[in-house]
Amino acid sequence: MKNELMQRLRLKYPPPDGYCRWGRIQDVSATLLNAWLPGVFMGELCCIKPGEELAEVVGINGSKALLSPFTSTIGLHCGQQVMALRRRHQVPVGEALLGRVIDGFGRPLDGRELPDVCWKDYDAMPPPAMVRQPITQPLMTGIRAIDSVATCGEGQRGGDFFWLLAWGKATLLAMLCNAPDADSNVLVLIGERGREVREFIDFTLSEETRKRCVIVVATSDRPALERVRALFVATTIAEFFRDNGKRVVLLADSLTRYARAAREIALAARRDRGFWRISARRI
Repeated sequence: MKNELMQRLRLKYPPPDGYCRWGRIQDVSATLLNAWLPGVFMGELCCIKPGEELAEVVGINGSKALLSPFTSTIGLHCGQQVMALRRRHQVPVGEALLGRVIDGFGRPLDGRELPDVCWKDYDAMPPPAMVRQPITQPLMTGIRAIDSVATCGEGQRGGDFFWLLAWGKATLLAMLCNAPDADSNVLVLIGERGREVREFIDFTLSEETRKRCVIVVATSDRPALERVRALFVATTIAEFFRDNGKRVVLLADSLTRYARAAREIALAARRDRGFWRISARRI
């Protein structure tokens, strides 16, 4: 009865614009935080005090919220204050991202700021079926085996390369980044080891290729939310170039590690394993 009365009062007298919702952490695990934080919505950003660690709402059960932190949960404890920020995570987009390396949340990893960028929600709705254009124009990759046997088209969603270790997947990705028909490339590396990422960027990709690439990196030692979010961030950046009339190639390595990170969050939240949908349906 008391909860129903409070809900009616909230609907009748909504909080002012400057109102902030506060709560406290009640449970800490390796992946998720359980907090008493009434009134939040799915996907809302929260700030953990007294520091500035960010977390995102991935589950709601009455007045309790499941939070997935952007960083490690080491050092967090029960009783810490949590402030709901009343906004969702946004991704930097713009021509200034070309030649840059960013993490799974869109933050620069090369030590430089991001000037002249716009901000977009990371989880845009996919276009309706009747708005999608038919695939009529071929996209030349510059790889004769692909162009002759498995020709790609503009707007097409490609398949996966199921290969073993040291079979040349990184070399093939670097070759695809040199596609002559593409104006720009967005490459997302999920779950790779940090040393392999550095070697791939410095030695496998040429300098000219890097200048027209946006590289999104979420290594294996990063939180599961960042490994999941990296694919959404890369897709949002690719959509920006597409909306500006550019021909862009989106490459992901790998979807398997994306699915594993999504399963890690879903199982920790006691949700179905399909809780995080594949963002490729937006393309």
